[in-house]
Amino acid sequence: MVLSEISTQSTISLTDDFLKVSQRKILAEIQECQQPYVCVTLTTVLSIETERGRYYNSCKKCSKKVIRDGTGFYFQLRVIDESGSVSLILFDREVVQFLQNTVAQLHQQVLLTGDMSQAPEKLDEFLEKIILFKIRIKDNNINHPKPVYTVNKLSSNKTLIDEFLKKSILIEESNSVTCDNEEADITSPNTLTPLKHKNSSIAADDFTQDEHQMSSNKQKIFIKKEKD
Repeated sequence: MVLSEISTQSTISLTDDFLKVSQRKILAEIQECQQPYVCVTLTTVLSIETERGRYYNSCKKCSKKVIRDGTGFYFQLRVIDESGSVSLILFDREVVQFLQNTVAQLHQQVLLTGDMSQAPEKLDEFLEKIILFKIRIKDNNINHPKPVYTVNKLSSNKTLIDEFLKKSILIEESNSVTCDNEEADITSPNTLTPLKHKNSSIAADDFTQDEHQMSSNKQKIFIKKEKD
């Protein structure tokens, strides 16, 4: 039984993977998908779904097999963009790479609280971050009422995000020029983000009240650059 998943090793650089190889999708498109595939999406982390995070025994060598020789973990994030919100599941390898902490260090934080149901405080560093996620849509995600998508890779690198946004603008401009009988204002502020979608309004009903309030109060977070 597989309880953990890790990023696929390949010769493709992280930059090429996010900018050239993988499809780019907004959350509304991901939720509408009818077949398995891998894509990249730019989102803001809204919350950590701690009730969906837990520790488990895992194999130190591959981080997959259930063998009682190590401790791993996984947890869920709720992420949003202008088109909607979804839940993503992250396993220890991706979390460790992002936070620059070992699994043992994160586990120790939980032990100190005496409550194994609590998520390490270090995970709070994900909150309100603008992050590029490479995610995998699986068969069991399709038409599921509350799908949770698996993260293969992630990055909050400012340069990479800037390049992602620039390429998104070029793609949108190209689509605007070639679109028949349809006017598109490519100078609109909305073109600064790849999160624009013609059906974005339909996703509003999927938001909880807290999600909707936060996305409204922090609308600029989708396009602003984080300070060093």
